[in-house]
Amino acid sequence: MFSIDSARYKYVSKLAIKLLEEGFHLQEHLLALRRYYFMESADWADYFIMSLWHHNWCATEAYQRVSEIQSFLELSVQRSSCERDPYKDRLFVYVKGDGMMPLSTSAIGVHSFDFLGLGYRVDWPVSIVLTHGTFKIYAEIFSFLIRVKLSVFSLTDAWRSLKEVMPLIRENHHSMRHRQELAHFHMLVKLWHQVNHFISTLRQYVQSQLSHLSWCRFLHSLNNKVRTFLFQLITENNCIVQLISHRAKIENEL
Repeated sequence: MFSIDSARYKYVSKLAIKLLEEGFHLQEHLLALRRYYFMESADWADYFIMSLWHHNWCATEAYQRVSEIQSFLELSVQRSSCERDPYKDRLFVYVKGDGMMPLSTSAIGVHSFDFLGLGYRVDWPVSIVLTHGTFKIYAEIFSFLIRVKLSVFSLTDAWRSLKEVMPLIRENHHSMRHRQELAHFHMLVKLWHQVNHFISTLRQYVQSQLSHLSWCRFLHSLNNKVRTFLFQLITENNCIVQLISHRAKIENEL
């Protein structure tokens, strides 16, 4: 009796997976998640985060700003290489936490947009695989990558400021404190290069290890190990996303 039930389950699972892939474009949805949550097509994310970065914010209720941020998202995607992506209209932003948006023009930092979540609409039966819990993990990965990009923007601004200071130091070369100022400036430049090297290495690691290798592992499983069992497909997808999220948290603590 067990063997018959097992055979039936295997048959139904195989049919369900085939239906998800061919009828409901599961792999295309997964690739869309990679483009947006993992920022594989990063130009849209650059436009989006730069729009948030340069906007004049004030402390307010976050939900009052969601429509404004949503317009930034849509415009950024339209300006990017994802303009013709048929899945782009499934994206939306939402507020995590208590609904407060602690932003002001003088307080933009690496964690300024931790309140912001990125959502992606899916219909049944794709929602069987891409569950609410799975999307929460995707959103955490997205938040981590925003922090990485904000770090890059901060470094760019810091380098611009250092370049502006250098002529002033040269003008004061007759000053008694010139040598001290010059030594302090060189120390800041050295520190900038060290931080920049770390962030650049982190970005390369994220791209190669967190996104590419982990995703290839999932696609390999999808094409080989889990093709006949729907439960394994759901489990494998969640495991890969949790693995990426775990590695991202480790890097974030660094």
